[in-house]
Amino acid sequence: MLNEQALRKLLKNHGLRITGARLAVVEILKNSPSALSQADIEEQLSIKPDRVTLYRLFKDLEDAGIIHRLFDIAGLTKFALCHDCEEHDHNDEHIHFSCTKCNKTFCLDQVGLPKLKLPGGYKVSNMHLNLEGVCKTCNV
Repeated sequence: MLNEQALRKLLKNHGLRITGARLAVVEILKNSPSALSQADIEEQLSIKPDRVTLYRLFKDLEDAGIIHRLFDIAGLTKFALCHDCEEHDHNDEHIHFSCTKCNKTFCLDQVGLPKLKLPGGYKVSNMHLNLEGVCKTCNV
């Protein structure tokens, strides 16, 4: 797990200024077992930046390769920490799983995306695969 010093280093290594809001958002995502919506994150913040500041913060973190954006089964935007991503180059090629009982969305880092053979002339720039079902916690 990343401590505050490691979080500061993460932001610095990705070329971002270290601010209380950035540290807080990254820490919240680090401690969450599932992806979180902006509203989920806002609820947990002790400091309350305005929505425009939060929008820019998420964009900066995403552009820097620290977080990635995904969509749950309802189309709600959620965020999760990246693993081994770089600025403007996300390598988070994994499946997301949305639980239909608890409405949480999980990154399944250990499951890669399937290889697709596209017809000539097509070039994929992004691929999102979201499975729906019941998560291991709800499936008890």
